[in-house]
Amino acid sequence: MPAKPRVLLLNPPGRALHQRDAHCSVVSKARYYFPPLDLLVLSGRLAERYEVEAVDAIAERLPPRAVLDRIAGGRYRAVVALTGHTSWEEDRAFFAAAKAAAPGTLLVLSAGFLLSEGPRVLAEEPWADAALRDFTSPEVLDLLEGRREGLDTIHVRDGAAVRPAPMRRLPKRISYPTPRHDLFPLRRYRMPHGRPGPFSRMITAWGCPERCGFCIFSTERFRNREVGEALEEVEALARLGVRQAYLTDPTFAADRKQGVAFCDGLLRRRDPSAPFTWVCETRVDSVDEGFLRLMKEAGCVTIQFGVETANESVLAGQRKDQTLDRVREAFAACRRAGIRTLGHFILGLPGETEESLRETIRFAIELDPDYAAWNVAQPLFGTPLREEVRALGAALPALPRLAPSGVEGLDVSHGAPPADLPGLPRERVAALHREAIRRFYLRPRYALRMLGKVRTLAELAVLAREGFGVVAGLARRPRVAQRTAAAGGGTA
Repeated sequence: MPAKPRVLLLNPPGRALHQRDAHCSVVSKARYYFPPLDLLVLSGRLAERYEVEAVDAIAERLPPRAVLDRIAGGRYRAVVALTGHTSWEEDRAFFAAAKAAAPGTLLVLSAGFLLSEGPRVLAEEPWADAALRDFTSPEVLDLLEGRREGLDTIHVRDGAAVRPAPMRRLPKRISYPTPRHDLFPLRRYRMPHGRPGPFSRMITAWGCPERCGFCIFSTERFRNREVGEALEEVEALARLGVRQAYLTDPTFAADRKQGVAFCDGLLRRRDPSAPFTWVCETRVDSVDEGFLRLMKEAGCVTIQFGVETANESVLAGQRKDQTLDRVREAFAACRRAGIRTLGHFILGLPGETEESLRETIRFAIELDPDYAAWNVAQPLFGTPLREEVRALGAALPALPRLAPSGVEGLDVSHGAPPADLPGLPRERVAALHREAIRRFYLRPRYALRMLGKVRTLAELAVLAREGFGVVAGLARRPRVAQRTAAAGGGTA
């Protein structure tokens, strides 16, 4: 029987701790690092026809030369690789070298900014062969078998032409074979808001029915995954000895029936001797007391909520329909249910002032979640926020060849917005970003509360590592990108 063709799933090397997957691209600010969701989802489908290998060069700390040598000698049918706007300039150079090392290997990319910019990248970068518009789609198999026309979910180069993905014929639900978690270095990943030990990522749905202007998922059609498939994946993880997962649904239980069915399924399969725990992201209006009790019983240990800002008019401007009272209720209900919370906050959305940003910091301290993720508003590619910022007259840098001034600067975790907003200079946003982290995490009351929750030496080690990461991040100078001579021009 002839050997199967080989495919390499690749998270490429980088100088920083780049988290580039699931449509997101950030530099980890507290030493956490997650398995790459795009590659996990692709691994099970590709394994049906190909011999699949996976390399996470960031998690394994592999230098570029070691990865290039593997590509050169691997005789792969394709390399399916992650990229992101925070690492794009570095990735471009690596991918060009990879194509030179293996010119006959198909090079396929996956990244959030490629949803909108994929055709442009394919037109400008001769080493790029295709960009996935939907990493859950089976069309990747057609691509690898040589099909170029009629692909609905993949931007593809076809000779001298570039064929954009029209995204017309999406199924109502997503479905794919159980991912090959065993191919990834699961013990090298870190999740500060979970429990110590190996973990992986999975989804029960993809896309989001909401239309928040700052979020790339507002442009993605919401689709559930078959609950039975998700539960089979949990069982596959258990067979590997992995007893926790990060559910990376943009909004877990956006369809309440789906969320209840998943929790009920976990309870039916529960093994008291080896409980399965999980972390998820959802909205404050997607949970209530009864559902939170069910989630807790089914193993949920932490929920991440998008709080964003304490300014309700700014929330309304971003089409995020929630009130501060509803936020307070959700955090209090989680506390009563015994579920830890992480609040996501965004500094520098249009309409904010310096005083409203300080009010958001005060609101975060009032809510007192177990964790707070402080992000800087960035006009990401493909989002309504990008067009809103442009309409305000902000001078967004031109992006010739997607230059780093316009791509690598778009890191929500660090630095400042790429442009001033009316009445809110970006330098002040950068300063308040650091102030928010300092005021939230360096409170003696907060430190004592977190220490009081430690039950094992492993939990203490996690707390110490993440705390060191936060302090080290504060010690670094903020990244405030310089305006370029081309500022204000361009079409991106």
